[in-house]
Amino acid sequence: MYPVFIDEKLLKEAQKINELPSAKKTRYMKDFNLKEDDANLLVSDPLLAEYFESMLNLGVKAKTSVTWLCVELLGRLKAEVTLENCGISAHALGTLAKRIDEGKISGKSAKDVLDKLLEEQGGDVDTLIEQMGLSQVNDTEAIVKVIEEVLKNNADKVLEYKSGKDKLFGFFVGQAMKNLKGANPSVVNAILKEKLG
Repeated sequence: MYPVFIDEKLLKEAQKINELPSAKKTRYMKDFNLKEDDANLLVSDPLLAEYFESMLNLGVKAKTSVTWLCVELLGRLKAEVTLENCGISAHALGTLAKRIDEGKISGKSAKDVLDKLLEEQGGDVDTLIEQMGLSQVNDTEAIVKVIEEVLKNNADKVLEYKSGKDKLFGFFVGQAMKNLKGANPSVVNAILKEKLG
């Protein structure tokens, strides 16, 4: 058998070949634990795959990336509006999804930001979050103060809760959220559970 020599120029050209869709699909399913349907959708359009990869590079979780790219953004695009001309870059969508992962904005509020991005054909995500007043309060000290005030003002309900009326927990959450305007609900729940024992 004779040795095979491959020209260096040919090797460089081969390295430029993009990953085939079937290999990319397998990688998405294996590395990111994506469902086959989601992986198929992502590899069906090179731009979708590019957006997905860009979002991952920003540190967004794979599941969050798929949801916000394939469900939220694509679900809002109309026939004449495509991913290419909607004005929302992969970076902007990735930043929005990352703010959800970080707990800086709720999923519900993020949908409002996404709608605004589509309406304005893009924009700065963090600026919009601030302008729209959608940042979640994660400052535990501020949350603790409000919760302590709610519990103090409703001492009778605290006694009822501790005597077995578990449904009052929702009342306490509601009162705290009303006073905090934009607090992270999971942080409020955790602190309330701790305070109510």
